[in-house]
Amino acid sequence: MKITATKLKQFEQYVLSFYSAKHNGIYPFNAPLKVIRGLITAVAHRELFEGDTFDRELVRNLMETLGYKEQTSITDMMKSLGC
Repeated sequence: MKITATKLKQFEQYVLSFYSAKHNGIYPFNAPLKVIRGLITAVAHRELFEGDTFDRELVRNLMETLGYKEQTSITDMMKSLGC
């Protein structure tokens, strides 16, 4: 299934709103944007991609598999933002 650019952008915004420190995500991870965006693209090209919670959680699981962690303190968040 070919994904449209619009659907990919919507999914990217959805995922970043949860996991990106730079986008004030609800559950920010210490993964660089480049990594998060790469995982978003990989998940979006799965045959069963829907752009839903399942796919968002798959991005999260992949980040954890790669060793990235949810930032749980202000210090973690400041470090990821380069402060």
